[in-house]
Amino acid sequence: MRLPHVSLLALLALAVAPTAQAAKHCLPYAPLRISLSGTLERAAASASRAGQPPTEADPLAAHTLRLPAPVCVAVSADGQSAAHDNVRVLALGLTPAQAAHLDEDLGQTVRLHGRLSQGAHVGAGGERTVRLTVEEIEGD
Repeated sequence: MRLPHVSLLALLALAVAPTAQAAKHCLPYAPLRISLSGTLERAAASASRAGQPPTEADPLAAHTLRLPAPVCVAVSADGQSAAHDNVRVLALGLTPAQAAHLDEDLGQTVRLHGRLSQGAHVGAGGERTVRLTVEEIEGD
């Protein structure tokens, strides 16, 4: 039995659609390690917990990494962390020593290596942020 031409095209479109979406490469959550470059910035007060200023015990609230182009983050393998599209700013998880070191690089382009997780902070749109726990600062 021969399928009509239109139905064959529709089937082909359905078969190609998931492939096109799968081709979109998104960053993974931990445990995979990633490397990103961007401009180091001080976090806005609204990005810290409930509008409170960052504290010594919470240095991750003090710095963000602004990416030169938006990225996407895939849903975590366990489904506990949501996918994100058009991520332009990452909250940084830093040790106090890393935070003090990076204070010298505010406004500069830096390359950081670490692992992504769902951030504890809520952005302006009510969406949870993505956090990069920094394991290495390139050039150190």
